[in-house]
This record gives sequence, structure tokens and C-alpha cells, in this order.
Amino acid sequence: MKLSLVAFAAAVVAGLPDTSYATTLACLPGVRAHVYERRAFAISANDAKRLHLDLERHAGEIGLSYSSVGGYDPYKKPPLRSMDSILQSKSVATVIEVRTSNSSRYAQVTVGNNCFEPREDWRPYWQKFNALLNRLGYGI
Repeated sequence: MKLSLVAFAAAVVAGLPDTSYATTLACLPGVRAHVYERRAFAISANDAKRLHLDLERHAGEIGLSYSSVGGYDPYKKPPLRSMDSILQSKSVATVIEVRTSNSSRYAQVTVGNNCFEPREDWRPYWQKFNALLNRLGYGI
């Protein structure tokens, strides 16, 4: 069974303890992970669930594929539940990640290259993503 690099990276991130965001990614030699932009916006627990469903439904409209990783840590008090939506361009060189959890009232959003050589301009994807969020009523 062949495991894609993106699936492997998602599995590695899912297995890490929650530290808001992992600070180091294990990239291929000579390639560095870059975060080009970050955003955060206030969101309720119900809207966080809706946000991830909306991203899954609408990612294709802005030229991105969708995947997600959920987390659960029963040893935290209260137990920690998190969800990461991962939107990628066809070349997988542009990645937008959206993280929510029950320990924060904010959705954390980043756009970067996720250990892939930059092959495209990330800004059009970022602009379309933000326009989508505005259209769906998240108003960032």
C-alpha cells in the first residue's frame, strides 16, 4: 500500500500532542516549510462544525481539494477535541489549513507550502479562500 506524502504528513500531525500548531515539519532535504500568511477569527462551537462542513462542500469551487484530521485527547480536562481542515492545490504546493478546537474560541488559519517546493503563486488561492469565507458568512 503506497502512502502519499500528504497523508503521511497529516498522520504525523494527528499523532502529535496538541500544541496549537506543530512548530517543526520534517521536510525533504533542501525543502523548507513556509507559512505565507496566518489569520484567526472568533467562532462558536456550532459555527466551527459548520465551517468544516462548508469547507468540505465548497473547496472544489476555489480549485482546492479537501481532507481533514480530527483529534481527541481524553486526558485533558475537559477532554480536547480538535479538527483540522486541509485544502490543497492540485500541485499540492499550496496548502491552507484551518484548525478549531474546544479549547479555543478562534479558528486558526494558515496558508503555506507544507514542505513542497513553491511551484505556484499562493495568493490567488488565499484571495479566493477569504472571499469564500466572507460569502459563507464567516466575515474575516
